[in-house]
Order: sequence, then structure tokens, then C-alpha cells
Amino acid sequence: MKTQTNPTVSVVMPVYNVERFVAQAIRSVLDQTFADFELIVVDDGGTDSSIALCRSFVDPRISIVHQRNRGLAGARNTGIARARGEFVALLGCAPGDTVLFVADTYSVATKAMGELRQKVARDMSLVPKPGAEG
Repeated sequence: MKTQTNPTVSVVMPVYNVERFVAQAIRSVLDQTFADFELIVVDDGGTDSSIALCRSFVDPRISIVHQRNRGLAGARNTGIARARGEFVALLGCAPGDTVLFVADTYSVATKAMGELRQKVARDMSLVPKPGAEG
């Protein structure tokens, strides 16, 4: 749940030998109109200059987590475990993965959550209380 110190969205970006694309991926997040996010870069033990490029971005919303290589799923799981946001967005660094529209995704997610809450509230009101006479 969102608190004053936690961001609304945690963007998790695994990084493993993607120096050609990582700066563009980070810029795609930082250039969003939606600013209430954290970017968790998961260094999955690559051997190129990807993490040095990540460190070149000075923004308090960016954090870098280091680990031995665990593959894409392991890196995502590490990032998700560190996420503080109400929502988690997964971002890759391959060509075509470098544009993330956080505001649009957040808008869709909150609308869906609102509809789900209404449905649950409506359906729950139809369930008799345990022990109630029917």
C-alpha cells in the first residue's frame, strides 16, 4: 500500500550485458510525466559497462541492486522483493522494450482495481453472515 515515503509505482529493470540499450531504457522511465515512481535496476552479474552507465544517472528515484547471475526471472524476483510501490512495472532493456508508459499503465491499473473493489463489495454484500437465519 502507498505511504508518504513509498512511491506509487516500482519499475523493476533487470540488467545483464545490455550496455547498448540501458541508457535509453532508463531515460524512457525518467522522461515520464508520471513522477511518483522508483526505478530498481537489478545488476544480474553482467560483465560489460551496463551498470557504470546506470550509475551515471543521478536521480534519487533510482536504486541499483547487485546479485550473482540468476537469469531474467531471478533478477525480476529480486527487484520485486525490493519494490516499495503499490504497483510493480517490469521493464526490459532489449530493443522494443525501452518505452514504458507508467502514467497510462497506472491509470488502467487503478481503474481496474476500482472496478474490482466495487464488484467484491457488491458480491460480498450478497453473502449471508455466518450463523444468520436465511
